[in-house]
Amino acid sequence: MTTSRTRKISPASKTPRNRGKKGEHRKILRTQLTVVRKIQRTRPNEKHLADMKRNWDRDKVGILLVAHLTDGDHAGEYHICDGATRWEAATTADPKYVFDCWVEDMTEQEAATRFLSVNRDSKAPGKFDLFKVGLVTNEPDWLALKAALDRHNVIGDPSNSSYSGYGNGDPGRITAIAAVHRIVLAGYKQTGDWGKATDRLDQALGLARECYHDATAHDADLIQALDRILIWNPTITDKQRKALVAEIQILPVAAWRKKAMESRNVTIFTYGGSQSRALHMARVILTNFNRRKRGAGRLKFPD
Repeated sequence: MTTSRTRKISPASKTPRNRGKKGEHRKILRTQLTVVRKIQRTRPNEKHLADMKRNWDRDKVGILLVAHLTDGDHAGEYHICDGATRWEAATTADPKYVFDCWVEDMTEQEAATRFLSVNRDSKAPGKFDLFKVGLVTNEPDWLALKAALDRHNVIGDPSNSSYSGYGNGDPGRITAIAAVHRIVLAGYKQTGDWGKATDRLDQALGLARECYHDATAHDADLIQALDRILIWNPTITDKQRKALVAEIQILPVAAWRKKAMESRNVTIFTYGGSQSRALHMARVILTNFNRRKRGAGRLKFPD
């Protein structure tokens, strides 16, 4: 049985011995790697690159997929097929970093095919998978999200249904992971505090569960709409909150969504994302609420 070996390429070494197509694990200095742009992205996503530089963590770099090019103008060079953004981030964040690499001999055409295979044919992990794995790696955003769910005895559910169970004695289930994650990130962006980000989701989810005692309490549009209402009205009183719950309970979630659609250009609304739908739903709920109130009893929302 053939075992892979790890060795560091010395600065003087440009062309290693012929390894065939099997490849091997090697440690390579950052300066010994390159990216041939005609068979890679023209440029990495600048925001993603900036975030990676700012949050550089050697424990999360992983293994780069590298082609030792065997033809063309760059023959003999070590071209990165997968991991170019990490390599570029290290240029300023960690210039002496030595990367773990899986190296294979490839022609330029083979390297280009490998790039497409990795980036076009692979499917990005879903939000639930990111949530699940993020808890294992102690990612602060996912921990903050889970903390809020725990307060309501609700667990994330990977099923493909639009919403899941309220609970009623058993743990509730929520599939709107992307929506509640968005609320957590917005809370952190606003405050710079993951604990307060947890509180923000806790409040929106808690209000939704006050309004409906079935699976629709975990509707993505509803939770985000209530989050907007609470952000617009940070000093909402207990009396206003109770009246708001009563107002929302007049109609099921689907009816509020329909009223929101009718209040806007249907074509624009239909093609809007969850955030857009939630914004319109929040406005419609408050418009109906304020019709029954006067003066200080009304709740605010932007024009």
